[in-house]
Amino acid sequence: MSIKKIITITFGIISVCLISILFAILSLQQSQEELIKIDDRRLNSLLVADELRQSSDDLTRLARLYVVTKEMEPNNAKEYLREYNAILDIRSGKVPRPQDYRYIFWDFAAVEGKNPTPDSAEKKSLHDMMVELGFTNEEMSLLDESTTKSNGLVNTEVIAMNLADGKIGPAERAAMHARENPRDAAIRLMHDGTYMQNKAEIMKPINVFMKKLDARTGAEVIAAQKKVDRMIILAIMLIVVEIIACAILITYCYRCILRGIDQLSEKFKELSRSGGDLRKSVDIKADNEIGVLAGYINDFIAERRQIVTSIVTETKAGHRAAIMLNQSTVKLSDEIKHIADISEGVAAGTEETSASANEMKTTAAKMTDAVDMVTESSDRGIQTSKAGQKRTEELRNNFAVSLAEANKIFDQVK
Repeated sequence: MSIKKIITITFGIISVCLISILFAILSLQQSQEELIKIDDRRLNSLLVADELRQSSDDLTRLARLYVVTKEMEPNNAKEYLREYNAILDIRSGKVPRPQDYRYIFWDFAAVEGKNPTPDSAEKKSLHDMMVELGFTNEEMSLLDESTTKSNGLVNTEVIAMNLADGKIGPAERAAMHARENPRDAAIRLMHDGTYMQNKAEIMKPINVFMKKLDARTGAEVIAAQKKVDRMIILAIMLIVVEIIACAILITYCYRCILRGIDQLSEKFKELSRSGGDLRKSVDIKADNEIGVLAGYINDFIAERRQIVTSIVTETKAGHRAAIMLNQSTVKLSDEIKHIADISEGVAAGTEETSASANEMKTTAAKMTDAVDMVTESSDRGIQTSKAGQKRTEELRNNFAVSLAEANKIFDQVK
């Protein structure tokens, strides 16, 4: 596999792993945010449900205080009535909700004579808040049942407070016993068994509602927490897979690339230390660019080895040509000596002149053949060795001089 392909595959695998980890982290973050939202919704749902229960208790407490303190402490009774009506208005969404209303509120208001915190900009009924929090139909039906019964209890409380105020109407007369004064009737209505029974009937659906709400929201929180745990495990697994994949890919890249480069470097060092010994080669077999490079280097070494071999062969051939040149020179020298001997014997007689002239012609022809042979040999030497070329040129010059002298002697004899 080529290095380029290895790097591409490695980059692709690492990119996929990183994208998967990023996706897992984003999913984990979303799951955590969802868990926080569900947990907040659970808390707010419980607070709203508790506000319904607490407001019912506050209404009972304030109505009782009002009917008891109306005659002895009219100013306090007036504050209790204000708080009573304020609870009803806040619960129905007629007035803005006070800030920090979820904390202890009306106990401080009764002491201070005013609300402990100012109003907020939120004007929303408990019913609307429950709808926004996603209460189920079953839960809402329980709250509606409790609200209906609570409205009936509010009517009893209103009758009792009217009796305490001396406002006697048909409903108030029907609630009074024979020879019972209005104040005693008001106190009895707020504390008798019927009132407590009605109070319990209001709290029964609220109690069931809170149990169901707690179970539902708790299950939602657990499911969200499990999802977060799964995403954490997935993220950890992906990180482990990424580490393992990187380790495998790095090891593979080292074996395929770095080790091949190291081997190639060592082979170059061996060639350098051996003084460029062309008998050695790079023995690396790899199906990648390293193997291709090693093949190119081996081809280069083989080509240089062939060139050197050719040079050695041609050098040997030049050496043989030089030997031949030397032999031809000796032969030519003998022929020139023979010509000189013939020249000395020219005066011996006219009869021998013609024969000697013919012999000189023959000798000259042989000299010409010898020079041609020397020339041919020198031509071969020129092609194979620069040193032989220089020597051959010198010999050819000498041969030319010798040939000129031979021709001169031949002309004189003729």
